[in-house]
Amino acid sequence: MAAIEKLSLEQRTDVIESKLAIQELVYGYALAWDRRDVNHLLSIFHEDADYLMPGLFGEYHGWTEIRRAYDEINVAVPDTWHFTTNLIVKVDGDRATGISEANVHATEANGRAIRLAVAYLDNYERRAGRWAISRRMVETHYITGLLQAWGLSKESKFPKN
Repeated sequence: MAAIEKLSLEQRTDVIESKLAIQELVYGYALAWDRRDVNHLLSIFHEDADYLMPGLFGEYHGWTEIRRAYDEINVAVPDTWHFTTNLIVKVDGDRATGISEANVHATEANGRAIRLAVAYLDNYERRAGRWAISRRMVETHYITGLLQAWGLSKESKFPKN
C-alpha cells in the first residue's frame, strides 16, 4: 500500500472504512464464539475460507468444515470469553492482512478452567463490496489450567434484561 499521505481523499476514506469493517470482523468473531452464534461466526468468513488452528483443533476449509470446527470446539470447550487486543490492519485495495492478540478464558467439558493466549494472523478480502476473513491462522502462545473454575454459573453468564 502507498503511504496514506499520497492517497486521494476518496482512497483514504476507503482505507478507513475498510479498517473499521475489518475491526468489526475481528471483534465479531470473539463475540460470536462467546455468545455461541454460529451464523454470525460463519458470516465473518468467506464461504471458501481457511481456518487453521495447528496444535489445537486442526485445519478447516470452507463453511461446512468451519461449522464442523464450531461443533467440535463447543464439545471440548463449551464456554469461552475472548479479550481481543492489539489489532493491526494493513489494507491494499480489496485485500488486507491483520494481526491481533487474544486472551481467552474458557471452561473445558470436564469443568476445568483454562486460560489461553493466542495470536490471530488474518487475510481478508473484499468481495462484492463485503469484507470477510479469507484465511485465519490461530497461533497459540500458551494454554494453562487454573486451580479453580470460573465463578459464574452458565445461567448468570449473560443477564436477561
